[in-house]
Amino acid sequence: MLTHTFIYILTSSRAYLILQSSLCILAKTLLYLCPAFLFACNKDIVAPVSKEKDVVINLKSNLLENIMNSPSEKETVIDIFIYNNDKLGHLDSYQRLRTAKNEKIHVASTNGEKEIFVIVNPQWETYEWNTVSSKEGIVRLYADLRKDDERNPLMTGSALWKGNEDKTLDISLRSMLSKISIRSLKCDFSSRPYNGADLENVYCWLANANTLSEIGIDSFGNVLSPVNSNGYAEDIGAIRPEMLKFHIGERIGSAGTRPGKALYCYPGCPDGCDEEEDYKTSLVISGEIHGHRYYYPITIGNIRRNCNYEFDIVITRAGSPDPLFPVQKGTAEISCRILPWEDTNESIIPFTHK
Repeated sequence: MLTHTFIYILTSSRAYLILQSSLCILAKTLLYLCPAFLFACNKDIVAPVSKEKDVVINLKSNLLENIMNSPSEKETVIDIFIYNNDKLGHLDSYQRLRTAKNEKIHVASTNGEKEIFVIVNPQWETYEWNTVSSKEGIVRLYADLRKDDERNPLMTGSALWKGNEDKTLDISLRSMLSKISIRSLKCDFSSRPYNGADLENVYCWLANANTLSEIGIDSFGNVLSPVNSNGYAEDIGAIRPEMLKFHIGERIGSAGTRPGKALYCYPGCPDGCDEEEDYKTSLVISGEIHGHRYYYPITIGNIRRNCNYEFDIVITRAGSPDPLFPVQKGTAEISCRILPWEDTNESIIPFTHK
């Protein structure tokens, strides 16, 4: 018996996928060509010919919704991989969609239980067969920070569809990127000899930032390609400096500032990372006090994908002469909130549409 599955993607701001199964196609053909076939088949076999069932898969991501609702006419690329949910887990079908608003596109698959893996804004024009022919292979693809875009980041998600069930499946898309932002920064040197001074020519950047990551990781992954391991901004080089460094301001005093910018890297937690300080990503703030440059390294540690590490910082004294050398206790007052990247408040994953 031949069966097939049609998968439809409706590229609205809520980005729906619809899976539609039509059964007993061969039986329908035989009924048309040979009426006697009706009497040779049990009614229970023939009945599903006219029955169709829809399974709605909701791609849930505020990031994707914002992209689809943006005034830009740039198409969003979505790769859909459908794998058989069995011991072999072989690729059943694949299609690349270049979507525009209010456009409906479909791909085909055979019937049966499937695992659906979605990549939005992929970094690859083509794929090697030995990499994507199984689910185990595709999750080991490496995302590269040099090819990512914080405005349209690479996102992935997956879900299991049982072909005999009528249900709605949610696929929560998550960015590979992690976001490190300074919500507020100010100085309070009131009890120091340099009371009244400002922190001048102020920059911030990431040290030990991971730039390579497997796309199948859940939250953490090994630091595969750290950049700026000695802590100085000059060593960021040509690897996406706009994502790894920015200028905060010429003068930061007691009134403070809200930079409104962010840094980006890939998640990382190497084996033994709780003990191995050298591999932990740090946010480094650098500025001058009376002509002397100081550094304020803030160890972030185990960075998760798709999270926003949001800092409020008050600097209270001169910092370290080395960007990787810890500052003295009491040098700064630091608070950090870890939020899902997409949210503007402290709501918790999973992402939902109301």
